[in-house]
Amino acid sequence: MADEFSFVVLCNRQYRKHFKHKHLNFVGYRYPRALRIIIGFVIIPLAVLQYKAVAVHSEIYAAPLIWIPHSVTVHDLFYLIKPGLESAESIKGVIMSLYWRKLFIYSLKRCTLIKVISQSTKKDVSSYIGNQCESILIYPKVDLPLFPLRINVPRSADCLDLLFIGSVVPRKNLRFLMDALPFVKRRVHLHVVGNIWWDDTVRTESQRVDKNMTFYGYVPHSKKIEVLERAHVLILPSLYEGFGYPIVEAIANNRLALGARNSSMIELLPEECLFDLDSPMQLAAMIDSITEDNYEGFLQKALTLVRQFSAGAHVSGHRAMFRELICRARQC
Repeated sequence: MADEFSFVVLCNRQYRKHFKHKHLNFVGYRYPRALRIIIGFVIIPLAVLQYKAVAVHSEIYAAPLIWIPHSVTVHDLFYLIKPGLESAESIKGVIMSLYWRKLFIYSLKRCTLIKVISQSTKKDVSSYIGNQCESILIYPKVDLPLFPLRINVPRSADCLDLLFIGSVVPRKNLRFLMDALPFVKRRVHLHVVGNIWWDDTVRTESQRVDKNMTFYGYVPHSKKIEVLERAHVLILPSLYEGFGYPIVEAIANNRLALGARNSSMIELLPEECLFDLDSPMQLAAMIDSITEDNYEGFLQKALTLVRQFSAGAHVSGHRAMFRELICRARQC
């Protein structure tokens, strides 16, 4: 898109490597992660003046003080949908809650365009923000590996390796999966990859589950792929997903994925791979129903859905959004 637009990229200096080969004007700032929310209040307005910007897109932060045409990405509105579920009882928790529920929403109501990353998020924006400004759906791009993992079809006599990827916070709903394991009839092993931010009791309570579990904590990408290679099925029992990245990453690497029947997971998975959150026993029955006879068929249906999130569609969506912002700027 640099052939049509001139970009100045503002970012924390630690992410410089991601823009190294993009031939973009990169401006790196060094700031503590805990103070990252101030970027929309201080750094962006100053950069608008310094670089004489005609439009602004904020991918992560609220931008409530921008006076020129601008867009903001909404990854999810979980703080509005389930208020209080993930508000830690600390000063930081209170500040972040106020930021997302007040300042971020105020910013959305003032912006020119809202970028959303799924049909589910688009619907939520309409419900909670209204139609004060236009929302544009641009799915994240999914890079299908040139050399994906070999399909790991589970044999009837094998231990079924299950995988959960995601931070252990209430919305990820790991407890539901743990509650389902005692009802699974076949031999399984659950691998949990991700930081335990909110509820460390899941590690100790896992001892009451009569199935094997391994907690890895946060791991680098190479280690995650190593665990994924061993796994047969990824399971995401989340209460809400703006866009289920672990699901598409697993499917792109020839691993079957199961997800809760809600939010964006309905867009990512075929009906055969969705489960309700009414009863852990229903999920256990679905796990038991996975066989070497149906595994590849379910996986191929999921791959068909994932292929629609192409890099080409991702780029063309952003190009259209930037064109609209520039058009609005010329009308000002």
